[in-house]
Amino acid sequence: MSDDDTEMIADFAAMLMTLKAHPDKAIINALTMIASDEAEAFPVLYKVIETMMFDKGVVGSYKIPLFYLVDSMLNNCEGEEYKAAIQPTIVAVFKHLYGVVKVGERGKLKKVLGLWSERKMFGEEIIGQLQVREGRRDMWIRVICDMWLRKADEEQ
Repeated sequence: MSDDDTEMIADFAAMLMTLKAHPDKAIINALTMIASDEAEAFPVLYKVIETMMFDKGVVGSYKIPLFYLVDSMLNNCEGEEYKAAIQPTIVAVFKHLYGVVKVGERGKLKKVLGLWSERKMFGEEIIGQLQVREGRRDMWIRVICDMWLRKADEEQ
């Protein structure tokens, strides 16, 4: 990897950090364009995104814009190398995100999944694995945990 590649990846990572909880369309578009222009480096760029999504130090609400970025890349970067880099980990990424975001934010993830299903972004097997079926017990545990966390945030 050249010094230029290393610098580009560092700039990409720094721009990712500016997303925070707000899915800024301009930043997502800029990052998508970088990924589109740097097809050879895309597996490394995606690994940076993936690492941030699994990072326990990154708040769940900050991960949703990262997921929107992945969606943008899938929709706007031409070439199978993009899907090939994303597909092996997308199920684990989606399920992880679904588990760490607040119950009220899960609809955002489901909306993207619905679009992927409509557009046949991935095969039926992967879309089927992405479908989340929550049991009532799991749903209530998450609701109670979210309420408790909100109350703790308000008290601070």
